[in-house]
Amino acid sequence: MLSSMTRFPKVFSLLAVAGVLALAPVLARNPAAAEDKADPKAAATEAAIPECLAKLKLTTEQQQQVKDIVSKTDASLTQVWGEFSDRYTQMIKAEALMLSAIEDHLTEPQLMQVRTHRQRTAHHGRKMVTTTTTAAKPATPAEKELAHDGVVLTAQQAAASDKIQEKYHANLESLHHEIQGLHARLLALESEKLVQIEKVLTKEQLAELKKNREMAPAALKLSNNDSEPKKAE
Repeated sequence: MLSSMTRFPKVFSLLAVAGVLALAPVLARNPAAAEDKADPKAAATEAAIPECLAKLKLTTEQQQQVKDIVSKTDASLTQVWGEFSDRYTQMIKAEALMLSAIEDHLTEPQLMQVRTHRQRTAHHGRKMVTTTTTAAKPATPAEKELAHDGVVLTAQQAAASDKIQEKYHANLESLHHEIQGLHARLLALESEKLVQIEKVLTKEQLAELKKNREMAPAALKLSNNDSEPKKAE
């Protein structure tokens, strides 16, 4: 855990950063957005019936109606997903640059510790480990990141970190707000799609759908665009 001899003001809210990080799994579940941008033919592919409707025994007419709804909504979703992905990528790159600037003020042993841990994270993922070796919690997102690497900043290093974060604050906060806005649009589009689909169902089918989604099965999907990302070969 990271600590310093002084406490310093938060440059941007940890809550805000946590909100962005919480979107990472959502971003990972959009393999279609980038593909559709690169391949115009993808948009022309017939829409698939959402998996959450698989057990409702839809008639042929209902199936076509659902496909039409999905097709129209997914066209908008693909566009917003592209914007979301672009902004998210910009934010990650900006955060990486900021951390690199902060690390320029670290000692060689500290850098070795950070980079060794980062290599493990990049290639094998990272387990969240909590230690009790310090009394203070990290005050800023950059400190929080370094804390996972077990780095303890001196007062001078902490002051330099603050100044660097001040310079990145406006850009990162702007990106964060854009990402949150796009996230809201994606959620609204997905929710509206489900509302439109419900209008196609009979009372019995709707009752079964409501029962099924209250169970929140792990495999439940609302569209053909939210499958798990493909593993690298």
